[in-house]
Parts: sequence; structure tokens; C-alpha cells
Amino acid sequence: MSRLMVIVRPELISGFELAGVNAYSAREVETAGELINKWLETGETGLVAIDDGFLEYMEASLLRRLETSDKLLCLAIPCGRTLGPPAILPRAHRRPDSPGDRRVYHLQKR
Repeated sequence: MSRLMVIVRPELISGFELAGVNAYSAREVETAGELINKWLETGETGLVAIDDGFLEYMEASLLRRLETSDKLLCLAIPCGRTLGPPAILPRAHRRPDSPGDRRVYHLQKR
């Protein structure tokens, strides 16, 4: 069964929980990556809405797996501010901009 899973910073989690959404708290890029990796490995189906700050620094290999997944669709949600140094791991890096049909969609503020 498909479901909506939201990964955001701890200060934003209660708003999503009050709306009845399956919300997951992550302080670091690594934590968000572990959640996505677990869902990919278990064959979870649904929509993953994730803080765009986490996606910006997530490992390229994990993003490629997510983009090619037939079961998980990813939607980046703007959460207002950039991630600070504690949330960015040394091994993490910006995702490469590549042409083609990406399965990660970014919402734009109007």
C-alpha cells in the first residue's frame, strides 16, 4: 500500500504530525539518508516528501537509487533555511546537476 512519508527537521515535525502525516525527524543528512535507504531496501511504496536542504547534500549514489526507483517518488519541500554545518557530514556533497528526467521534484515558493 502506498503512503506519504515526510522527512523534516525536528522543529517542523509537529505540524506534519498534526495533519496526520507519517512524519520522520532528521537532524542530519545521514539520518534522512538512512530512512530513504531502508525504504528502498524493503520495497516501500509511496511518496517521500523531504526537506530540500537534506537533498542538497545527500550522497549522489543514494539520489540515483531514489531517482530510478519505481516504488518511491521523491518530492523536495522548501523548509525555509539552509542546513548548518552540524547537519552536513564530511562525506556528503552537493548532488550533481545532470540532464534528463529526474524523479526528484522541487517545489518553488511563489
